Amino acid sequence: MPVSVSVMISFCLILAVAANAPLNSLSAGNQNSSCSVVVRDHGSQINPENIVPMTSLSDCCDLCTRTPICYFFVFTGTNCHLKLQPYNASKNIDGNKGYYLGLPTAPSPSPPPGPPPKPPLTIKPHIVFIMVDDWGWFDAGFHGNTVIKTPFMDKLVAEESLLLERHYVYKYCSPTRRSFLSGRVPPHSGESNGPDVTVDTRMHTIAAKLKSSGYKTGMSGKWHAGHMTVKQQPHGVGFDTSLGYMNGACDHYTQIDGEDGCNKHIGMATVDIWDTDRPGYGLNGTYGDFMYVGRAVETIRNHNASDEASPLFYYLAMQCAHDPMEAPQRFLDIYENDDLCPGGAGCAMQVEYAFSSVIDEGISNVTKALKEKGMWDNTLLVVASDNGGPAFSDQHAASNFPLRGGKYQLWEGGVRGNAFVSGGVLPHSMRGKNLSATIHVCDWYSTFCYLGGVDPNDDAPRIPSIDSINQWHIVSGTASEPARKETWIADGVLINGSMKLLACEPGDGRWSTPMYPKSPAWNSTTIRCSEATPCLYNVVDDPWERSNIANDHPNIVRAMVARLAELAPSKFSGQCQDCPDNGQELICEQTGKNGGYLTPVDWVNSSWEKGPM
Repeated sequence: MPVSVSVMISFCLILAVAANAPLNSLSAGNQNSSCSVVVRDHGSQINPENIVPMTSLSDCCDLCTRTPICYFFVFTGTNCHLKLQPYNASKNIDGNKGYYLGLPTAPSPSPPPGPPPKPPLTIKPHIVFIMVDDWGWFDAGFHGNTVIKTPFMDKLVAEESLLLERHYVYKYCSPTRRSFLSGRVPPHSGESNGPDVTVDTRMHTIAAKLKSSGYKTGMSGKWHAGHMTVKQQPHGVGFDTSLGYMNGACDHYTQIDGEDGCNKHIGMATVDIWDTDRPGYGLNGTYGDFMYVGRAVETIRNHNASDEASPLFYYLAMQCAHDPMEAPQRFLDIYENDDLCPGGAGCAMQVEYAFSSVIDEGISNVTKALKEKGMWDNTLLVVASDNGGPAFSDQHAASNFPLRGGKYQLWEGGVRGNAFVSGGVLPHSMRGKNLSATIHVCDWYSTFCYLGGVDPNDDAPRIPSIDSINQWHIVSGTASEPARKETWIADGVLINGSMKLLACEPGDGRWSTPMYPKSPAWNSTTIRCSEATPCLYNVVDDPWERSNIANDHPNIVRAMVARLAELAPSKFSGQCQDCPDNGQELICEQTGKNGGYLTPVDWVNSSWEKGPM
């Protein structure tokens, strides 16, 4: 069941009953509270219920009022029963229901390389992939938040896009990015997140693949996929041009970064900004996403759109909505009258909402540049978050309502990210709809290769084959059966169709409320998922992960546990083949020689050695 559908207000009523009253005997009209709650036009039956422990009628009423998918509520004195709408069948394209049998018993090798596939379109499309950082599920208007201001995206999603209800990523930053770039799930490309992470230097990135098919390639924003040597950086793995920061976080304005620890080694702050093949001398001091979106727009405007043999592939990795909590004042001012901060203006929630408005303007600027250049009609645009919002970590401000958990957690709120597909090449019949088929971020590798007419296979000794699956047929509506049935999300986490197995500790299991953190999170009941006692959830019928159904389906649990055991020996962490053991220390030495600008250990002037092409 999708968790984002627009609804219309029809009339108001309140239902409130004594604690022991049977639900089937209730009637409308108990007006013992000044709170009013919208009851929306549902057309038929109302299901399912979301039951939240609560002792206040007004709190229950307020919760339903702020819940876009709540039709009405029932308050029993101890629990608040939210009646939630079913999915909108007229807009939803179903997929991945049930449990799939007969899956391979071991990882399947890639087929032998063949001739490049024939592109499905008349000419190869321009491809723009925008990755948003730490974006909460409910931190966008298109998922039902009526306070947040994301007008451009809301209109784009409603009229020109396919909303992806089950787009899976990793629980935090770098593994998602390496998965996208390499076409492998995080257990096959690395699940670590420190300053020494890398796309394995024997793997070809999606940029290298598309470059081999004639694409002009560019990138700006957060890299976080290797920077100890020049061949790990964007320019070394297939991007013609790039502008961005190499680590996982830095100051939005100064680009000062402490993740490499160079303050300790050389006694100076590190400026993390890199311009294609050299340090970004003098570029720091501008709000990060203004620079990165600006470079994307500049690249689009300068692209030779008349050369059909050389379309554009651009990867924009926005810095928002990652901490530190810094947003330009004009975006903060948008929310000055929205009563987000109980103690006055400037709280984390206001900054978090401002981040979403920065994202909205950035996507607007890129889209408008494509349209002004005459490229939009032949463009595929994909927008996706790298993980759920940090509701219970970092800034403690994002909302993933109604999903459980958030960044650093393996609940849906951490690994199911905002995503939509747009652009002129998306068939009209797929626009304004929701797709519930499972898509993993690594699947864009094969999908983009297919559209670009290049073989996606990337086999080499001692590295895993790609896990990526071409999703174009389901995205374009030419196939009804989901392409992906099994997804290895993380070590100990497996999805098969609608079933999700957690054979590990998934982390903080609270639910962020719609107006979190102004309204406190809903506490979780004690659930212990582990390798010894796995949990099982049907995340299509129960995307909120309220009901652990492991005891009801022991055969499915056993089969999925056995499958994880089969997959375990193939786990692989990306490696840099030529990086020195004392690389972090050497990076700091190089950085000191270059005025504090973060610099790879082997960089000399503008020389660099190409990575695999």
